[in-house]
Amino acid sequence: MYIKYCKKEHSVNDGCNTILIGTLKSYVKNDSSFSTELIYDNNEIKKSVCSSQDIQLSSGELHKATGIKFDQSKDGDIFLDITDSNGQVSGLTLDASSQKASFIDQSGEIPNCFIYCLANTNEVNQDDGKKINKDYNNSFEIKNIHDFCYTTANLLLKNLTLEDFDFDTSKDTLAYLKNIQIKIICRDIEYKESKTAHITEKNKNKILNEIDKYERWLFVKDKKYEDVPEFRIAFIIMDEYGTILSVKKESKLLYLPEMLGISQT
Repeated sequence: MYIKYCKKEHSVNDGCNTILIGTLKSYVKNDSSFSTELIYDNNEIKKSVCSSQDIQLSSGELHKATGIKFDQSKDGDIFLDITDSNGQVSGLTLDASSQKASFIDQSGEIPNCFIYCLANTNEVNQDDGKKINKDYNNSFEIKNIHDFCYTTANLLLKNLTLEDFDFDTSKDTLAYLKNIQIKIICRDIEYKESKTAHITEKNKNKILNEIDKYERWLFVKDKKYEDVPEFRIAFIIMDEYGTILSVKKESKLLYLPEMLGISQT
């Protein structure tokens, strides 16, 4: 069962006809006092990769890990291209003779996207809801998860405005909205000792293929948040070329149609 724990006034079982679609950043609090609460995760939008200068990487491998690559100039010189670097990289070195590079760590942020979080459970337990938020005293079931995802995505697409995007939309404003699309990815969150990806000689190929994907950072959380296993639906806004468009921090309130795959009990 896919269960949404909430306050009574936000439950469709009690007459509420809206849902609030959050974002990765809406579950981040700048105040460090929030960092221990289950509902707030200050690592949601962060990407962090650690390596060692003993681990030598080809240009393609370095690009997967950091967004940086190296190439050869017309004169034959090897140079680093940091155009697509994903945040700050420390300890970056390049051995021109072996054409291998290494780094110590890389940290940055992934594009912010809309998310909707549920509990994937065999039974409704209101105590689990209170582990997420002490004020949660109600719940409702998403009966048909596929209908819910696609209907919600369509609602979201119809209600997007330029003000929802986290970048300058002052130029070519119509182009931003004309061909955008929403990619839906939903799955259970994977809980690890640390969200940071650690590259070693043994796991290098596996980790590089994993961290190169945007969804890796969407569906991995620190183990301290595993008390109530989360099923997450990500609504990723993309342009016609497949580029992810970052949205602002604010959640989006949507008015529900009568049929949305929600079971009222």
